[in-house]
Amino acid sequence: MGFVAGLLRRLYDDRQVSLATAASEVYTDTLYQYHGWITSAAFTVALKLVPSREAFLEKLGTPNEELYQQMNAFLDAFQPVLQDVHKFFVEHNLDDPARV
Repeated sequence: MGFVAGLLRRLYDDRQVSLATAASEVYTDTLYQYHGWITSAAFTVALKLVPSREAFLEKLGTPNEELYQQMNAFLDAFQPVLQDVHKFFVEHNLDDPARV
């Protein structure tokens, strides 16, 4: 969930960044710490298959300012949920830092 929210936030904040670049940066910030070299390498390969930013945004709706405002509204509303989930994981020792 953090990866998806981070990716959408990155695309919202930088209207020029490519989807592959944004995904790579957000992966490093969110999931990389949990992945061993095999999983990390698989993600690197998967990045070569992501669509263009434009094609991705078209799947969400017409890529215009209204879409960006909807993304921002979703992210603002989703952030407290994400924080609650993370807090739950920590409180119940489910935030396992072991790499997979």
